[in-house]
Amino acid sequence: MAERKNNGTRQLANLSKEELIGLIKQQQQTHDNQVSTLRLLIENASDMVLCIDRSLRVVAYNKPYAEHIKKLYDKEICEGGLIRDILPQASFLYWQEYFEKCTVKAQRIEVVHHLLRDGKPYILSVIMNPYMDISGEVGGAMIYLKDITEQVLTQQKLTRNEARFRAIMANTSDIIAVIDEAGETKFITPSFFRITGYDEQDSSIRNVLTLVHPEDLPLAQSEIKRLLTGDESNQPLEIRIRKQDGSYIYLEIIAQNKLSDENVRGLIINGRNITNRKKAETELIRARQVAEEAVKAKDNFLSVMSHEIRTPLSAVIGMANLLLQNRPGEHQIENLRALQSSADHLLSLINDILDFSKLQAGKLVFESSPFNIRDLITNIKDIHMLSAMEKGLKLSYDIATGIPEWLTGDKIRLNQILHNLVSNAIKFTERGSVRISVSVKERSDDRVLLQISVSDTGIGIPADKIEHIFELFTQIQNETTRRYGGTGLGLAITRYLVEMQGGNIYVESGVQRGSVFTFTIPYNIVQEPPQFRQTQAAISELLKDKPVLYIEDIAVNQLLMQNLAKMWQINLTAVSSGKEALEKIDDMRSQGHYFDLIITDILMPVMDGYQVAENIRKHPDIRVAHTPIIALTADVSAAVEKKAKDAGINFCLTKPIDQKILYQHMAAILAEKQTDYVYAPEHEPLNSDIHQPDFVADNQAFIEFLQLTNKQLKHSSEQLSRAITEADAELYQKEAHVLKGILAYIHQERLISQLQEVNQVLTSAGAEERMMTAMKVSNLLEALHRKIAAQIAELQT
Repeated sequence: MAERKNNGTRQLANLSKEELIGLIKQQQQTHDNQVSTLRLLIENASDMVLCIDRSLRVVAYNKPYAEHIKKLYDKEICEGGLIRDILPQASFLYWQEYFEKCTVKAQRIEVVHHLLRDGKPYILSVIMNPYMDISGEVGGAMIYLKDITEQVLTQQKLTRNEARFRAIMANTSDIIAVIDEAGETKFITPSFFRITGYDEQDSSIRNVLTLVHPEDLPLAQSEIKRLLTGDESNQPLEIRIRKQDGSYIYLEIIAQNKLSDENVRGLIINGRNITNRKKAETELIRARQVAEEAVKAKDNFLSVMSHEIRTPLSAVIGMANLLLQNRPGEHQIENLRALQSSADHLLSLINDILDFSKLQAGKLVFESSPFNIRDLITNIKDIHMLSAMEKGLKLSYDIATGIPEWLTGDKIRLNQILHNLVSNAIKFTERGSVRISVSVKERSDDRVLLQISVSDTGIGIPADKIEHIFELFTQIQNETTRRYGGTGLGLAITRYLVEMQGGNIYVESGVQRGSVFTFTIPYNIVQEPPQFRQTQAAISELLKDKPVLYIEDIAVNQLLMQNLAKMWQINLTAVSSGKEALEKIDDMRSQGHYFDLIITDILMPVMDGYQVAENIRKHPDIRVAHTPIIALTADVSAAVEKKAKDAGINFCLTKPIDQKILYQHMAAILAEKQTDYVYAPEHEPLNSDIHQPDFVADNQAFIEFLQLTNKQLKHSSEQLSRAITEADAELYQKEAHVLKGILAYIHQERLISQLQEVNQVLTSAGAEERMMTAMKVSNLLEALHRKIAAQIAELQT
């Protein structure tokens, strides 16, 4: 370098003054051009740029750097100024070492500088490059500054997120995996190894499909195939995965197709270990099965005990009633009434237990039908009058003026409530009276809140016992149970019956001052009292000599029914089994005769009442198949009622049989059933001719049309009868709509009108009236069915 410098000096010495001045001017021009170019580059740079010389004076700077200095230090920068005068002392001391290294030692410097601006992080990337002057020496430093705050903060956030993600992945209890189309594992969380016991180096985990239970493998393969076809629906599925020890765990899997995602390029599998949940579900199912079996065992026990007690009790009560009706001697009356009273008491206990069972199971059903409140109260008084007279008590009732005569509601449950309260009042009263009072608490145009009280002059209830009197199995004291008997269920059941109908019950009482039980129940008012179309005398005449089949395997019950049949003048045929019944039906049919009614016991050996009904309903003779069936059963459970309905039984009556109720049901059926089987109303509901529709071209097509019509008539008859009996207005309208179109084709406008009239009263009629209406419709459709069959036969000849 020194030699080259000496050479240059000797060369300059040889130049003339003019040449030397020219050279100097040339070099100065070159320098000025370089400085101009440098300034231009600096001014147009997007980043901050500062140029300083070796003495740390500002040679050049651009506008971004000037703004940076102004904003950061609130100072102005100018060319020729010293950096130490621009930067704060602490900042200058920080940079001084770097300046000297760059300008003196010609070192390139790269620094990331952190500081605060307005209290917020401000991060600069600083690069210092030495530059050479025209003499080849370091002339100073070019300093490039760039605001990288956003990039650094973003990177820090990404780093934190990545660390957080890795921590989550390392500690999550779910198994997350990424697999390719063939099931090869590309990524899997550490939780997999913790749960399954495999080692990360274990070759078994290279393909997750090899770990799937053989029974679940098709499901897993199907899921992968679904994902590959582009199906984006996300339905969780359950599969079993083999652990390292050979056992299996249950995973609930949700999968997504991320093959097109450059960051994933695979199928993401999210699996949750649900083994414990599956075990809990299995245990719950097992527990539910045990509970259901326990309930079934209880129901079976109640059913069997009910049958075993009610069956002989039915005969006891029935025979006692018959003997009382057959003018017994004075010396026999007291014994018969004692027998009757004891049987009624036993029946009451059985009913309480069964009602309690129904209440617990939530299976108690309330009916709604019109009833006369005065008749109901009078009947209650008549039933309990004998018991009251035996104790020398006065039993009376008072019905306030203004009470609607006819109401709509559950007459049977109201009767049961009053029976419980009146029988209790008589039981706990030694002298004095029992009184039933009926009044109106609230009333509107179509609804009334009835208030009924049963008061007595009995032993009363202590004040500390009143709040518990309606609880289950509660009586005032042990002496009461021993002296008066009872289960302690009656008042609890009464409270449930009242409250479940939207009412309320309470008691006012004092020891030796008697008790007043008061309850309220809302009822709808019947605006037009029901019209009875038949007098008792007319019904009795219609029942006379009607053929009735009675199926019962117990001889004493047969004897009871035969005695009742004689009293009612019904032509009763009694058989001991279902097989005998079916044979007797076919024997009668072969002679051209049919039974108008079948009464059958349910629980019989070999062929029970359900099977008898099913065989009758499947009989090829439609007249036999449509025979009304009443079933007598000692089992009053809802399951029996449903099974009876499914078998085609019209009504189920409970043993011991209430003679009055049985008579009413028989009358409702037989009084409407004429000897020629077809119901004959005041005007003929069927048009005399069945006209051929316009769209039917010839006789053969007409025959086929009529055959299809008859098939539909048979189906509709069954459906309409069921809809009417069950008060199912929706089913009735649906079937009637279908039938209406067919009947219109064959011009049966009168029958269509009859069906429309039925639809109008369907939901307002009581059970017995619905049953009679169902029979009418069935008979009308059967008459049309036979008329069409006759026309088909005529067309085929």
